[in-house]
Amino acid sequence: MHISLISLRVHDPAEVSAWYMTHLGLTVMATHPPTGRIVLATEQPGTSLIFLPGDPPDHPECIQLHFLIIL
Repeated sequence: MHISLISLRVHDPAEVSAWYMTHLGLTVMATHPPTGRIVLATEQPGTSLIFLPGDPPDHPECIQLHFLIIL
């Protein structure tokens, strides 16, 4: 089992995505201009990050983690 997807709310998805692309080598997998959503991932199968515009949650338990279980 591994984490396949993490969704985070950030004030500026484009700015945060640029940092992850520059420093961690992630690439844009998808964008959704009407909502401002940006999906980043590694070139190899692994964890994807989704950045959604908005205020970060006040409580860490509001962060979404999606797990992939291979049986």
